[in-house]
Amino acid sequence: MWSYRELYSCPLPLILGVFEYGGLTGYVVMPILNLRVNLLTTRSGEVRVYSNIPHDTWRKHTLRLCTSIASNQISTLSTIDQARAYSMFYGGISSYIAYKNTLIPVALDFINTEKYYFYLEAYSTTPQEAEKSGRLEDWIILHTALRCGEFSLLLSACRNLSHCSIGYEACTIKTDLGILIITRERFNFNKYLRIIPDNAPLRHVVVVD
Repeated sequence: MWSYRELYSCPLPLILGVFEYGGLTGYVVMPILNLRVNLLTTRSGEVRVYSNIPHDTWRKHTLRLCTSIASNQISTLSTIDQARAYSMFYGGISSYIAYKNTLIPVALDFINTEKYYFYLEAYSTTPQEAEKSGRLEDWIILHTALRCGEFSLLLSACRNLSHCSIGYEACTIKTDLGILIITRERFNFNKYLRIIPDNAPLRHVVVVD
């Protein structure tokens, strides 16, 4: 039995899409509650890593992001990785624009996890390059639909986003980690992993003696 002095618990971030607006590039990100990396420092200074992320490359990438947060080195990350790291602070669904040498939040929203179910099919164990998809205003409508739980609004936004599609009672989005299906009913997708968006993502615990 051992105890820790400090804990960082970081969710796996999912890039839903990339957009352009007025010559600026933006990113839409959603962190995942039930897939995480836990970075612990023991009282003796030893660092231990625990994770339930299924793919090694996803796990290593999330660990790198988590370590950059713990060491206050977020500025050394690439722009898109900064967006992933920022999502760990804000949670829910968040959109950012890259401006000069920084990222600026455009919209931050909680996701109504009582109204929606989320399923992910991994098409690669390596995070893929995020593709440009849709306009900023369409992503904002998607934000709104996920927050308020209005499924018809979600389908409307999904229909207007490239690399997205709608099927029977579902919005399908091509993400950097795989195909994301958003439904309002629980389904038995054998090849899909059920995921839960994290509305309060990063946990940082410091033990005070």
